Amino acid sequence: MLIDLTLIQKNEGGSLPISCEVALSGQTYFGQEYQFETPFEVSGKILNFGSELELKAKAKGEFRTFCDRCLKEIRVACEFPVEERLVRAGAEIGEEEAYLYEGHEIDLDDIVLKNFLLNASSKYLCSPECKGLCPNCGKDLNEGACNCSDEKMDSRFAILSEWKKED
Repeated sequence: MLIDLTLIQKNEGGSLPISCEVALSGQTYFGQEYQFETPFEVSGKILNFGSELELKAKAKGEFRTFCDRCLKEIRVACEFPVEERLVRAGAEIGEEEAYLYEGHEIDLDDIVLKNFLLNASSKYLCSPECKGLCPNCGKDLNEGACNCSDEKMDSRFAILSEWKKED
């Protein structure tokens, strides 16, 4: 979604309201997969501070990912802030991070995706009580117990189980 900045660039101290939908494509970030079936609703404003613009908005939407314990596909609703310093390419930006743009438009898709990834959790669960998968046979323990032995032994130490203590 491209946002035209022509009006706000000429109006120092002014603001430009934003209310739109941003469709994101599927992403994999640090091993976590995110699929976006519906667009995110983005609402907020762009403020003009003279030498730079500032985007302050909120994004709300839903995505699909996988439970980190049992690997079931889950839907997750989320809402996160979208805040970005917008500086024209070639201008002095200082030490703070800024989104550089050329011309009179910004691509809101890139900004929303970046802010989504920065606000994403590192772990998603289908429920807090999720039991996960059996480490031996891979059965989903939420569906019931498996037939694996409860005795867990590192195979490197199996030989020690045969060792008997001398009296």
